[in-house]
Amino acid sequence: MDVPKWNRVYVKAPEPGVEINPDFVYMSIPREYMCTYIRLLNMVSDIGKRLLDDCNATCKGDGKNVMNCWNMFQSAIACYNIGKAEEANFLINYIEKQVYNLYSTMGISYNQSFEIPVTEDGTVKALCTCGEEIKIVIDEKDNAAYEDYVLHKDDGKVFVKSNE
Repeated sequence: MDVPKWNRVYVKAPEPGVEINPDFVYMSIPREYMCTYIRLLNMVSDIGKRLLDDCNATCKGDGKNVMNCWNMFQSAIACYNIGKAEEANFLINYIEKQVYNLYSTMGISYNQSFEIPVTEDGTVKALCTCGEEIKIVIDEKDNAAYEDYVLHKDDGKVFVKSNE
């Protein structure tokens, strides 16, 4: 028996619509790209002071490589979000190799753990360990809140059967 695939339906508000002013907009980063993102965040945060001290820091050496990887990552996520998964994976594979080399030359441990939000509102956080495989562990006290989030995250959304 084939299991039907479901596509999420987005309903366009009638014109003129209601203007909103959200505090944030979200870019989806797939789980398999998460460690790349966190490693890049780590490097980009470290380079900020160097940029203030030397405006040429992005034009040479590690600074240039870090910023190139950061920009390519943005491109990869854009590709992923508009359905160009093959191109996104190609870019991520290249970036991962560059990041590994940068971590090695900068003396940073490649296998690290970071606390990350795992719900849209950011109230539930988990410990993400980036090693050979991604491991995400949630505190027992937060598990009930996370399970409630997962149970209700699609409430109020409409889905239709896919043609695939």
